[in-house]
Parts: sequence; C-alpha cells; structure tokens
Amino acid sequence: MNALRRQLLIAAAAGLALARAPAYAGESRLRQGVEYRDIPPQPVPAGPRIEVVEFFWYGCPHCNLLQPFLEQWLRKKPADVEFRRVPAIFRQSWIAHARLFYTLEALDELERLHQAVYRAIHTEGKRLDSADTATEWAVQNGIDKAKFIAAYDAPEVARKVEQAIAQTRSYQIEGTPSIVVDGRYVTSSSMSESYAGVVVIVDDLVRLARERRPKAT
Repeated sequence: MNALRRQLLIAAAAGLALARAPAYAGESRLRQGVEYRDIPPQPVPAGPRIEVVEFFWYGCPHCNLLQPFLEQWLRKKPADVEFRRVPAIFRQSWIAHARLFYTLEALDELERLHQAVYRAIHTEGKRLDSADTATEWAVQNGIDKAKFIAAYDAPEVARKVEQAIAQTRSYQIEGTPSIVVDGRYVTSSSMSESYAGVVVIVDDLVRLARERRPKAT
C-alpha cells in the first residue's frame, strides 16, 4: 500500500471513528484523574478566547496516530478557541525535532509541511534528528538550503526551544501527545480509550472551561 493511500484510509477511519466516538455529557461525565487532570493555572495569551495547546513530539507514534483526528477537529473547532502547538522536550535527543518545528514556523512553511514531517518519520522511515538530515529533507520539499540553515541556527529558534523546555515543565506534561485546555486541564491519549476519544474529551474540557470562566458583567 503506498503512502498516499495509507493516509487516505487513516483520514477516512478518523471520520468514522469520530462519528462513533462516545460523547461525554459535560462536567458530570468528565472525571478528574480519569479523562483529565488539573495543573497549576498557566497564563493564557489568547485572552478571552479559550486556548488549546497540543504538546507533541514528531517521533511519537501516538502523536502521529492522533493527527487525523486532531486535524479534523481543527476544521470545526469552536470560534472562541485558539489553538497552538508546543514541541514537548523531555530529553536532549528531542531538541532537533523542536528546532525543525520552529524553523518551519519561522519560514512560514509550518502549515504546508507539519504533517509531512510526521509522514517522513513514520511512513518513509526518515529520522530528521540532526541539522543535516533536516536540511536534506527540507530541500527535498522545496525550501532553499541557505534559508533553512540560517533559520535553523537563528537565536530566535534557540529561544523558542528553551521556552518549549520550560513550558513542558511548567505545564507538568508527562508524555505525548498531551493537550492542555485553558491553561488548567490536561488530557492525553493515555486518558482516552481511543484517539478519536481524545478530541471528544477536548471538546468537553472546552465546555467545562467556558462554564467555569468568570461571567462578563
């Protein structure tokens, strides 16, 4: 089976699974310590919007399997939800993938190539865990070599990597993928019976966050 057909089948399965996924009926069915856990409240730069943050690692097979469900969720997420990604960093070997993420972001190539990184690693068997392998892959995907290297080595990318390390700690991330809602609630693939169930829980946590926010006067 070629890579394109495999991705199409995964996407189709995502749609079917989401349609069949069990719904959690609001706060009464969301069990703290089961479907989610609390963390010390973190700053929410989205302001009045509810922030959803995906902590991921490109090399994580569970993150890869979550992607079709998460991408489908993003296409229909509530209007008052702001989404962002943070590469989780638990060890030195994860830094190269974080640098790749922030390099693509700096070059405005993230939307085009974020999912392509997952395919390269999990379908095509590439590692992309060094500057050389990441640069070679980027050039193969239409990015100018000199521009990629300059961005990869830029102080701004290094600063964002340090921020990702700090956020992995401050958000008390224990594994990947983890999704934080409104800087207060964390769920993950290990807290759901399925990958489709992760985004169902996220939707319910968004509703929970909305209910618990102070009402405007």
